[in-house]
Amino acid sequence: MATPIIKSSLGNLFLSTAPKLTLPRSTSLSALLLSSLQPHNPKSFYPFFALALKHGFPPNTQLLNSTLNYMCKSRCVDQAVSLFRELDHGLIPFDVITYTLLINGLSKKGRMDEAMGSFHELKRRGLSADAYVYSSLISGFSDMGLFDKARELLDEMSQVGIEPNLITLSGLINGFAKFGRWSEVRKVLDEMSVRGISPDAITYTSLIDGLCKEGKFKEATKLLSLMVERGEKPNTVTYNVLMNQLLKEGSIDEAYEVLENMEVNGVKPDVATLNTLIVRLSDLLKFDEALKMLEKMLDGKYGVEPDVRTFNSLIHGLCKVGRMSQALDIQKTMKKRGCVCNLITYNLLIGGLLRIHKKHKAMRLFEEITECGLQPDSCTFSIMINGLCKMMQIDSAEELLNQMREYGLKPGPFDFSPLIKTLCDLNLFDRAMDLFHELEKTAVPDVTSFNTLIYGALKAGKFETAQALLKEMLHKGFSPDLKMYSSVISFYSRKGDIDEARRVLGQMVANGISPDVAVYDSLIKGYNLLGRREEIIQLLHEMASKNVALDPRLVLTVLDSLGIDGDEKGFLRDLPDFTKKVLKGKEFTCKELVEMLSKSDRSLEFQAVR
Repeated sequence: MATPIIKSSLGNLFLSTAPKLTLPRSTSLSALLLSSLQPHNPKSFYPFFALALKHGFPPNTQLLNSTLNYMCKSRCVDQAVSLFRELDHGLIPFDVITYTLLINGLSKKGRMDEAMGSFHELKRRGLSADAYVYSSLISGFSDMGLFDKARELLDEMSQVGIEPNLITLSGLINGFAKFGRWSEVRKVLDEMSVRGISPDAITYTSLIDGLCKEGKFKEATKLLSLMVERGEKPNTVTYNVLMNQLLKEGSIDEAYEVLENMEVNGVKPDVATLNTLIVRLSDLLKFDEALKMLEKMLDGKYGVEPDVRTFNSLIHGLCKVGRMSQALDIQKTMKKRGCVCNLITYNLLIGGLLRIHKKHKAMRLFEEITECGLQPDSCTFSIMINGLCKMMQIDSAEELLNQMREYGLKPGPFDFSPLIKTLCDLNLFDRAMDLFHELEKTAVPDVTSFNTLIYGALKAGKFETAQALLKEMLHKGFSPDLKMYSSVISFYSRKGDIDEARRVLGQMVANGISPDVAVYDSLIKGYNLLGRREEIIQLLHEMASKNVALDPRLVLTVLDSLGIDGDEKGFLRDLPDFTKKVLKGKEFTCKELVEMLSKSDRSLEFQAVR
């Protein structure tokens, strides 16, 4: 197939040599001009057209129609309209086909006002619209749910003596089906029967698809039976549509029945049919059934050979559940059957092996990628780095990071973040910080990178660094999540820096994130550490006003913080009531919580609030 560059070169060659050559016949010239057309640039048509006129070629409606058809099929309707309008001065006579192409293109885009404008213009010029013009308009209005307009045009067809055909009524049916108006669909089907028009496989398939998407599988199955009764043989696409929707709903048994019906009706499933079934079986962890299906394909029962997607679907499912021995066996089967493993195959297997800490086997497969003529991509390296980091294999992971660059790949935040996290987990914060700075030189760190490093800084007791990173994160336009804010508040509260904890809380609320139970739990503990009972009472009032539910952990924190003796009972009147229901529908007031302190067994308190 000629590329756009080749097409343009052909046209330029023609322009430069045409004055010296014997020009081709008009039909050949049309083909050459059309091959040179750039659909997104209608002006590319003009120099060739001008040259044709210069050398005595008559205005060519056929060339214009071919050009419009090409543009509309290339989804360049705006450009087609532009070309049509610029040539609308009588130089090229427009015929019914010209208008039909334009109306069809506009209708498919839902631009019905413009389509109707062209329709009226067609009639003003004394041209007669044919069934195809009406069908395009009816289909366009139906697709938008404007059925009154569609019916008006259908009536007009009859008035001017044009019989609706299969395309006309199919457009109406598809519209009714799209909007779930199945009673109207049945009426049109009956109308087709009266007119002696038989719906084709495309019409039935479209209806079956619509019914399935609405979950009306019984109706879809009945329609399939009706299709067979009326002598229209379902094709593979028809069965695939029904099977796809059944599998999406998890109706495995019904999908098997569809497969059996295919065989009974002499329709062979294609590889897409069987792949869909295998993928869904794997998703539902029904690997034994999926493997049996593969065996049948390998034995030739269905007359279709499994392709790389078939094998990869099974490998993907098996890797997810750690059945790596079977996944590797499937790869061996692929090779024996001459099905070439692609990069997806290797990425799946490498990821699966690293999840069960089979580093050496994973590295061997990594080497095999280049041996078979493939090249690892960013996804391959990310899988390897992430897997090795989870095994605490920092040196190997960093080596892969460098190897990425050798392959011309640019490591990004997704590659650095696992390394940064692992270094922080190993209390190697300085190395993690160095790696973060290295990331900043080549890419913009993402939310995960910042979150990971801030957690590491807090864990290492580097509060100023954590604060600086949080500030930088906000400056770069990233918004920390609830978990991040909660962690920062918790660390400041444990440190006894409650004022800083409250400042972070204010920042959190300003960024549109509401504090949860964990945040309040940390603050209460912080106030308790400083012996500031009044602030705890104020915080409890704030919580009550925001309908914060008391969970078991928060209940125990309140009990610990407000432990008072019998001489301080007057303090209870200052506590708010928490009226929001908590676990198992039980309600508590702060008074009830404080009264629990009189119990000697704290485990009983916890059981009480559970």
